[in-house]
Amino acid sequence: MLTIALGALAGATVMAAPHVHGEGQLDVAMEADGAVMVLLSLPGDTAVGFEHAPRDAQQREQIESARAVLSDSTRWLGWPAAAGCSSSAAAEVTVPVVDGEDHHHDKEHGHGHDDHAHDGHDHDDHDHHKHVHGDSHDADEPGDAHDHHDYARHSENWVTEVQAQCSDPDALRSIDLGPLFKAFPSLEILRVQFIGAQGQGGAELSAGNSVLELP
Repeated sequence: MLTIALGALAGATVMAAPHVHGEGQLDVAMEADGAVMVLLSLPGDTAVGFEHAPRDAQQREQIESARAVLSDSTRWLGWPAAAGCSSSAAAEVTVPVVDGEDHHHDKEHGHGHDDHAHDGHDHDDHDHHKHVHGDSHDADEPGDAHDHHDYARHSENWVTEVQAQCSDPDALRSIDLGPLFKAFPSLEILRVQFIGAQGQGGAELSAGNSVLELP
């Protein structure tokens, strides 16, 4: 159920949300037993300042440093201490400009984000909206059990998936995203959708208003 709930949110996000520099998307799905899944989507230029494949060692290091931050959810997700939330594994981070060749669906659909497919130009040189809106989504209706790579397939954004377990889910009344804004200063707005046993809703966060209040 958790994957299906998040799939509904993620599917709606991919089809409705444009690729906007400085804006990220956070989807949160919570189960009554304390299981929580978080999906974060960030434009590449918001994460590292560029969206093309790394052109030198310095840019590759920038990507790996940012990936390391996102992989450790304790560095950008502030769970309330009373809820006892923790992750047993590192977050899964997909960076399309370097990970595209590892996505089997790219081969199946005849298009990908691997470096050689974009030799001679960067992502900034073409319309980002085509990748969000232009592909057919008939096979991925909201509500399907999307996995991490299904979500990433429709986006040029960096996609991070966190799975956590909270020992006291009733105490999970907020999530502090302040550390995320500090880690990625170019992030100006974070649009949030959440769904759980107590209801669903949305919010718009910023560095000055970084705490997500949950029902």
